[in-house]
Amino acid sequence: MKRFLPTTAALAIIMTATVFANSIDPYYQTTAMFGINRENGLLKKYCFDDNSLTTIGTIKDAQNQTLLGIDASAYITGHSNIIAFHKADDDADTRMVYINTQTAKATPVGAALGKGKITGAVASTNGTASVAGLVNLNPNNSPSNEFTMITVNGVPYTRDNLHQDAQINEEGTFYEGEVHFTKFKPKGNGNQNGMTVNGTTYELANANLYTLVGSMNVRLYNDNVNGAGKAMGKWWLQINSGTAFVLENGNMQEGGSTGKAPMSIYALQDYTPEGTGGTDDTVDFNITGDKVIPTESYALKVTVIGAAISAGGSYDMPVTTKFNVGGQIHQPFGSYDLAVTGNVNDDQNPRSYIFPDMIAANSSVTTIGKSWLKKSNSKSGKKNSHWKKYMSVSSENSDSQQLMVLRDGDDVPDIPGFENQNSIEDFLSDYIEDGKISLTANQAIFLFELGTTNMNSSAADFQDLVVLVTLAKDVESLTEPGGGSESGGPGGPGDPSSVVSRLIKVNHLTGGYSQLMTLERKYDSLATSDSMNFYATADNKLYVIDTVNQTETEVGTMASSQMQGLEFAGTTLMGFQNVSDLLTPMSHSNGSTLGTAASLGMTDLGTIVFMPLASDPADKPVSYD
Repeated sequence: MKRFLPTTAALAIIMTATVFANSIDPYYQTTAMFGINRENGLLKKYCFDDNSLTTIGTIKDAQNQTLLGIDASAYITGHSNIIAFHKADDDADTRMVYINTQTAKATPVGAALGKGKITGAVASTNGTASVAGLVNLNPNNSPSNEFTMITVNGVPYTRDNLHQDAQINEEGTFYEGEVHFTKFKPKGNGNQNGMTVNGTTYELANANLYTLVGSMNVRLYNDNVNGAGKAMGKWWLQINSGTAFVLENGNMQEGGSTGKAPMSIYALQDYTPEGTGGTDDTVDFNITGDKVIPTESYALKVTVIGAAISAGGSYDMPVTTKFNVGGQIHQPFGSYDLAVTGNVNDDQNPRSYIFPDMIAANSSVTTIGKSWLKKSNSKSGKKNSHWKKYMSVSSENSDSQQLMVLRDGDDVPDIPGFENQNSIEDFLSDYIEDGKISLTANQAIFLFELGTTNMNSSAADFQDLVVLVTLAKDVESLTEPGGGSESGGPGGPGDPSSVVSRLIKVNHLTGGYSQLMTLERKYDSLATSDSMNFYATADNKLYVIDTVNQTETEVGTMASSQMQGLEFAGTTLMGFQNVSDLLTPMSHSNGSTLGTAASLGMTDLGTIVFMPLASDPADKPVSYD
C-alpha cells in the first residue's frame, strides 16, 4: 500500500477554509474520500485531515479478475466495505460487490440485479428521527468503543480530551454547540432511560455502543468542578435538540417510533422497457390447496404488498414471513423468528426479493406468516425479546381457513378492514379492475388472517399480511420494469433511444430490491441527504428526483458534462469532473461550482464515497459488516 502527500497546488485551495467560508460544509475535513478508477479498477483514498493520498490496490475478485467499469458505489457508516455495482460485459448480469477498503478485495453479495447497468448509488435511510436527552458517558478508551464527537466545524473530540483535570468553565461545560456525529457507550447503575427518540423514551443498555449521525445541538459537561476549574466528576452528554440516524452496535434496524431505520442502497439502473411478448412468456401453474405449483421450471419474485394488524388499536403488532420453495426455507425480509428484526408491518412496503436461480418444475411455493404480541404492555417493543408469538399461518397447510390465494379474474373479497384499517380492496387497489383481481397470468396473491381463528369475527379482515408471487421464464425478465408484468416504453423494444433509468432501493445484504420510480431519461450518478429527493446528472445538467411527488426537475447547469460520482459531504454536494479529474463542490440549488475545484491525485473515477475518519477501519478495526 502506497501513501504520499500530493504536491499539487490545488490541494491547498480545497483545504483553505476561507475559500469555503459560508458556502461549503467543513464536515468534509473529517472524512476520507475513496475513488474507484473505472478504467483500471484502482482504489485510492484521500484523507482531508492531513492531505494524504493512499493507493489501496486494484479491485480484484476471488479469481484474481480485475473489476473494470464500476460507475456506482455507496458507503454505510461503520462498515469496512464499500458497496459497489459491477457488470462484467454487455451479456453479464449486474452484481452487487463488497470492496474491502483496506485490501481492495471484491466479494459478490446477494442476488443478481439483471442486465441493466447501475450508473449511480447512494446509502441512506428513510429519514432521520428527532433526538434529545441526557447520557452518562462510559470512560472506556478502547479504540472501537471510546466516546467520539465531531462538531459541525469538523473538530473531533474523544475520550482523550476528557481525561481527569480537563479544563472546563464554572458550570462544568467542556463544549456546547452543533455536532454532526457522536458515538458513545452509556454508564450507570443498570440501563438508562435519559434519551428520547421521536419523543419516546429510548432504552440505553450499558453493554451497547450507540452512534448518532445527523445535526444536533449538544452540551458536553462534567458534574464536578474543582476550585481550579478542572473536571473531577462524571461526564455527561446533553442532547438539547436535533435530528439523527440512530445506530445500535452499528445496526440500523426497523422500529418506527424508535428512530432506528433500515439502511438501504438507492441506485440508478439503465433499462429498455419491453413487453412480455405474449403467451410465450407465460409460466403455467396450479393452485393446489394454498400452494402455487408451477408445471415447468421458473424464476420467482416475492413481494410484500403490505401488512396491517394491531392489538385492539393499542399498538401495531409485528408480522414476519418466510417462504418454502421446493422444500428450502428462505427468509429474504429478515428473520421469521425475530419480531423486530424481521418485521414487515411497517412503512417500507412494498418490498421485493428476486430469487437468483431458476427453480425446478413442480417445486411448490408456499408462504408462511406470523404475528407477534407483547409479552407485557410495560415493554416498549423496541427489542426482539419484548415479543411472543401470537399466531402463525402457512400455505403448506391445505386450504387453511385463514388464508386466501387469488389469481387473475378472481372476485375481490368484500371484507372491511378491522379497527379502521385499510380493507383488502384498499391494499389491492393497483390489482383490481371492474371488481376482479387483475394480475398477469404469472401471478398470485396471498391474503393472510393473523389476528383471529373466528371467521365470523369482524377482526377477520385478511389483510394482516398480503404477498404477491410472480413467476417468469427467466430471472432476467423479473429485473425488468414491472417484474414480469406488462410494460412498454418509448421507441419499442430494441430501440437505443428508449434506454432510460429507473430508481430502485436495494437491500445491501440480499440484493433484493424494489422499484421507486420509472424515470424519463438516462441519468448518471446519484446523491441524497434525505432519502426523498435525489440528485442525478444527465450531460451537463443537474436534476432533482422527487420520490414523494414522482417528479424530475432540472436544477441547473454544471461546470462539466461528465460529472461522476455525486455525493453529499455533510450538507455540500460534491462531484468529480471526469475529464479534468477535479473534485468539485456544487450548489444543489443550481448546479454552480462553490469555491474552487481541486485535484486530489485521482484520475478517471467512475464513483466516489466519503467515509467519516471516525469509522475508518484502518484506525478503528471493529466494523459492522
